[in-house]
Amino acid sequence: MKLGILTSYSDQMVEVASRIGFDALELQAGSWGDPPPSTAAAARTRCAGARDRLQEAGISVTALGFYGNHIAAKPSVLRKQFAAIMNIGDVLGCKVIASLVGRLPDTTIAENISAYKKVFGPIAKMSEDRGFEVAFENWTGFRGYPFQGTNVAYRPEAWDMLFDAVDSPALGIEYDPSHLHFQMMDYVGLVHEYGEKIFHVHAKDTEIFWDKLRENGIFSSGWWRFRVPGWGEIDWTKFISALQDVGYEGGIAIEHEDPVYSGDRFDEGLQLGYNTLAPLLVRS
Repeated sequence: MKLGILTSYSDQMVEVASRIGFDALELQAGSWGDPPPSTAAAARTRCAGARDRLQEAGISVTALGFYGNHIAAKPSVLRKQFAAIMNIGDVLGCKVIASLVGRLPDTTIAENISAYKKVFGPIAKMSEDRGFEVAFENWTGFRGYPFQGTNVAYRPEAWDMLFDAVDSPALGIEYDPSHLHFQMMDYVGLVHEYGEKIFHVHAKDTEIFWDKLRENGIFSSGWWRFRVPGWGEIDWTKFISALQDVGYEGGIAIEHEDPVYSGDRFDEGLQLGYNTLAPLLVRS
């Protein structure tokens, strides 16, 4: 497994990652323009400098992040965007696109399946043909009660429905235990259940304020927050062990959304997260 950071590309972030000890990055696909380069030649031109700098630093790209409410997009436009991101991946030696399904407004999970098939069926076929994998992050997208959210792929019931609707080896999960933990779900057990579908991992912790939860309940706000790994309640030893049990060999990217280690302390948070995870990993 390789340990990295979710970030936009910059020479400065490559330097920071290298200095701390990371050997990988998950890079936002928008780092090379929006829209991304539409041809293989354009991708080589735009991304060659980043490729060379990353190689010099000994840092791999484990995933390209392309997040948005894709289920609501025009299928033909989204296919072109995914094709362009695959061009970037070919230049950078990365074959995983980390993404979101999204959600149609004011609908159930089941009511999204028809649109999902129209949007992601062709993308799955293109991914298979080009040797790519698409990993849906299990972000909830909740904005308060009622918990409809803005992304359907946030729980196992939805994963099963999505993978049944488009049965493709190219579609899987970008697994983030922090989103499962604040929903009181078994983030370790689910690794064993869905191991073959885990294509990429986000490392983010969750701190729960139990006094606020007991006083105001789950329909209130302010009873949990995201932290860097090691500063919340995730049992990282058990979680990494579960990944090793299922034979996971992909990337783990710290998604740094810790409000304590923000601003001028951002790099300090990355260092703390690295210190927590690096000793647990069999690096490859």
